[in-house]
Order: sequence, then C-alpha cells, then structure tokens
Amino acid sequence: MSLMSDLAEIAAEQPQKIALITETSQMSYADLLDLIQRLDGPLAMKGLRPGHTLALDTSRAEFVIAAIFLASLRGLTLAVAPTLRCRDAGLIPDFSLVHKPDPVLPRDTQIVIEPGWFSTPLRQRADYRGLGKDNARYAFQSSGSTGQPKLVIAEETEWRVAMAHAMSLGTDPQRGQRLLSTLAPTTNWAAGCNIETLLSGGSVVSLGAQSDRLLQYIDLYRIDTLATAPGMVPKILEMPQAGQYLASLRDAIFAGAVVSPALLDRFAKLTTARLHIDYGSTEVGVCFRAVYRPGTPQAPGHVGRLVRPDLEVLFCDDSLTPAPEATEGRIAFRRPAGQMRSYLRQSGPDASGAGFTHDGLFLPGDLMRREGEEYFILGRVKNIVNCGGNKYRLEDIAELLERAFPDSQMVPLIDTGADGLEAIALAYRAPEEIAPAAITAALKPRFRGLALLRAQRLDAFPLTPTGKIDRRTLTELLAANT
Repeated sequence: MSLMSDLAEIAAEQPQKIALITETSQMSYADLLDLIQRLDGPLAMKGLRPGHTLALDTSRAEFVIAAIFLASLRGLTLAVAPTLRCRDAGLIPDFSLVHKPDPVLPRDTQIVIEPGWFSTPLRQRADYRGLGKDNARYAFQSSGSTGQPKLVIAEETEWRVAMAHAMSLGTDPQRGQRLLSTLAPTTNWAAGCNIETLLSGGSVVSLGAQSDRLLQYIDLYRIDTLATAPGMVPKILEMPQAGQYLASLRDAIFAGAVVSPALLDRFAKLTTARLHIDYGSTEVGVCFRAVYRPGTPQAPGHVGRLVRPDLEVLFCDDSLTPAPEATEGRIAFRRPAGQMRSYLRQSGPDASGAGFTHDGLFLPGDLMRREGEEYFILGRVKNIVNCGGNKYRLEDIAELLERAFPDSQMVPLIDTGADGLEAIALAYRAPEEIAPAAITAALKPRFRGLALLRAQRLDAFPLTPTGKIDRRTLTELLAANT
C-alpha cells in the first residue's frame, strides 16, 4: 500500500476530522484530499508524469504535506527543497511549485499556485483508495555529516518504515495523537512526524512564524505530543506561567542537537509529559532514543537505545572497516533488508571519514560506545558545530569572517552556552579590536541560529609541534580569559 492510498482510507472513515492546523489555515481530512486533487490537475496539465521531479519553492505545511502524498500517488521524485538549492546540488527539476513566478527559472517549468484553484468547487471528488505504487522518491535537504548542504534521496518504502519506528512512543493509540511541531515542515524529521501522525488518524499543528506562541496552541488544541528542537526549551522557560498551558501534553520529543540535563530538569517541573531525546540524521532518520528521567543522574553522552530494527549498527576503525566484535569506535549504520538512502550525485566518505561508503554504510562522523543496549556519544571526528540541527563547518565560518574583516585571521571553536546548546567562541588576529556585535551581524545571514559566546583578539596563536593551530590550548586560553 502507498502513502496516498492509506491516507485515502483514513479520510474515508473520518472526513471531517481536523488533519492540519497552521497559523493561516485549518484543514479536515477531506480538505487535505481536495488540496491534493487541486494540485494534481494543474500539474498533470503541465505535463508532470511518473518519474518526473517536482521541486517545492514553498515551505507552507499544507502544500508540503499535500505534495508528499501527491508524489506517492503519481510516482514522482519530490525535492522538498527550493529549485535553486536543487540546482546547486546537481538536480534539475522537471517542474517547480511556486507561489509567484520566479524570473530566474524557465517559465514553462513553473506551476504557480493560483488562488482560483481553491475558489472553484470540485466537479467530483476523486477516490484515491487503492491508488499509488510505493515508488515515490523524496529528496530532503541536509546540512550533511560534513556541514556541506546536500540532498538526501529516500525511497518511499524505506522512509515510511523509518518514520513509523521514529513515532512509536508507546502511547495509547486509542487517544488519537495530536502533534504540534515547531520545526520547518520541509525537514526530514518534521515531515516524517507530520505524515506518520496523519497516517495514524491524528491531527497535526505545524507552526512557523508563530512558534513563539506554541504554548497557546498546545493549550487551545489539547496537544498531546510536542516535536521540537532543544533551542525552543529556553524560550518556553522564559514564558510566564508556562506550566498552565501544558496540562494536555504527555510526550515531548527533542531532536536536532544535544539538550542539557539542567534545561530538561527545569522543563520537567512544568509538565508530567515524558521527555524523549532523539539521535539521528536526514541520512538515516531517527536511530536512538532516550527517555529522560528528571532528577536521575544522566550518564554523559547517553543517547538511549536503538529504535530502528531495520538498521544494523556497526563500529568501524580509523580505516572505516567494520569491526564485528567492537563496542566502541566510529558509529556506522546499514539497512540489511533494504536500500540505504544516498546523497544526490555524491558517493564515498569525505576526508574525515563521514558520509556513505561504497559498501552500503553511513558514517555520521560520531565516535560512540555501546554498553549492553545503551549507546553513548564520545565525540566527533570533524570540526562541525551543531546549532539546533543546523551543522556548520568551522572552516566555512572562518572563511566568511575573514572576507568580512580583511587582514584578519579567524579561528572559531566549538563551545557550549549556559543552556547546554552548541555555539562558537572566536579567537582572532586583526589590526584592531572587532566588536562582537559586528561579528554576529556578519554571521547571521548565512549561519542561522549560530550564537557567538565570546571573541578575543590575540597577538599570536598557540601551535602544535607540527606547526598547526593548537585548538585545545586555544580553547583553554579563551576560557581562562573570560
């Protein structure tokens, strides 16, 4: 069965139940099917056929969700990414779904979302039950294991298995899940949460611009499951009387970056919900999950147990060779009974050993350890700062800052703020002092969510015996002078 046919079966049973709520719209299951049908007609008239690639130049949740099901219906490759990003990654879409014409793109490949589509009554509602062939492909944006933006290709069958396991929280299926997500609906994780909730007959609230009002939405719509990034926790804690809005919440899932125990302990005082910490990536989906127990000492780096029986977990040595008996090393994943995802037009690991190998492994670049059924992160093998799921190479940060401030030498370092979230400290050499506000302003347009904790001008950098910058000593030096 396809995603589309399963949605149609659920919609036939509960057509008037709310499927999706955003800041601007509220749609029933019948409305969602209508939207899919209204998109299907103009796309077919334009010449979109099975096997074609459609790019999304929209981040509105209703269109993202409808396009995912439409791809399942028609056997499309759906790039859940803007057309120009696709082109940069080497993918030339056959068509692009846009809100207004883009002068940069060929006019005959653009399908403009016309208001008239929705004001004209449908002559006859389509019956999609039993339709679709499970052969859609989805391309999601990833910051990549190396911090270089990429497109990750997932087959419909594999993606569906992965998201079903990821959303198995052990909650009462009779209650009917009501999910609120603050992550962009174009991300692999948020899209998977949204689609799986709909396929279980639940309701989705997807917030974008009004994410800072999530407490009011949780209270108003009696949300039982929250899916969000750790960066939202400090914002929730700052809201007056936050606990009174969380009475309906029974599960909160945090993914995208490490969240500190101190923050989780404070959040747990506001709610009786179970707190889940997810570890995963766009390249494989959610892999491990830990249930956080407030007040209980947490082992450093604990990411929980494997939640994906479809994944084989291996440890590799420095040559990237799996060691079957090892319980510590470079973590790697493989799907023994199905196709792994892949990067578009890129194969083989990078210089640090992260990425997809030619024998079907994915290495995220993390050093991990297994103790019984529990897994722990020991560190990373690359210079990547992870800001709420956005991964940036330190080399790219340095390059941008050195262009912004000529005659300077910049050395960004991974640091952790008081909230437990990753950020950067900066050591630099320059003719004169540079205001931290100026550095932050230079970073903001390209490195979304990246916080600068401290910056210090030095006359010289400490060096290793081989003449390289000694980052460990430099980190200690900045910490001592704070």
